[in-house]
Parts: sequence; C-alpha cells; structure tokens
Amino acid sequence: MSEFLEAFADFSSLLYHEARNVRHLVPRCASREKYQKLLILPRKRKEAWAELQPIRQKARHATTTAQVRQMFEQRFELRLRDLVDLFRNPGWHHSTLGGNRWADIASAVSDLSVALDQGNLDNARNLLLKLMEMRHNTGILGDKLRDLDQSLR
Repeated sequence: MSEFLEAFADFSSLLYHEARNVRHLVPRCASREKYQKLLILPRKRKEAWAELQPIRQKARHATTTAQVRQMFEQRFELRLRDLVDLFRNPGWHHSTLGGNRWADIASAVSDLSVALDQGNLDNARNLLLKLMEMRHNTGILGDKLRDLDQSLR
C-alpha cells in the first residue's frame, strides 16, 4: 500500500505544480484571492518543483490518502476537486499550459484517491498505469514526472 500512497503523493505534487500556472488565468477569469497560495510558487518549473519537495516527501510518508490530501489542502487551500474545476476553466482554451488535459489528469488522481480509500488495489494499479501514460499539453505525464525529478539532481 505504501507504494500506492507514494505515487498518489507524487501525482498530487505534480497537479499542484501545474496549477501554479493559474497566474495566466488571473487577469482574465480566475480569482487572485482563491489561488493566492498557488501564485506564490515560483514561475520557473524546476524552481517550483524544488519548492514542492518538502511537502511531497512528507506526503510520501503518509499512511492514508486522507493524510496526503490534507497536507496539500492545508498548504494550498484547494482540494483535488478544486483543481479539476480550475483546469476545466474555459480560459485555458488553446493554452499550452493547464487546460482540459490537466482536468482529466486531476480527475484520474482523484479517482486514484477514491480507489485507495476503498482498498481497491486492482483499480488503483490500473489508474497508476493510466496516469503514467496520460498526455498533458506537451508530452506524457510519466516522462514529465521523471524529468522534473531529474532536475533536482
């Protein structure tokens, strides 16, 4: 179960990392106040990823999905479902950042959380495999996670 929770923490970190791009929506159609905790993350992807590592590492040692969710929700004052809504915002239309592909990824991470809460490890395993192969705006999610992790070295 710990490997599933670690992966859930990794993908949650990746979602909040991508959500920092809400700064592109704020001038047009997003609330600065609602997303202020995301807006203070560094703009540069490697710096933002490095800043997320303390919470990611703490979350990787959690014993329940609820603990992982709570860590991120307390830090950013946004739930996974809030990120799904954020990425569904029509302001992302034709953007190379955020957007509908990330809404699908956030939904899959949320589904992973539910599967783990229910102890359905077969479903969780399938969702993890799906997540690793999901496409984001410029590539494959598993590759993005590996690339970001390599940038920490």
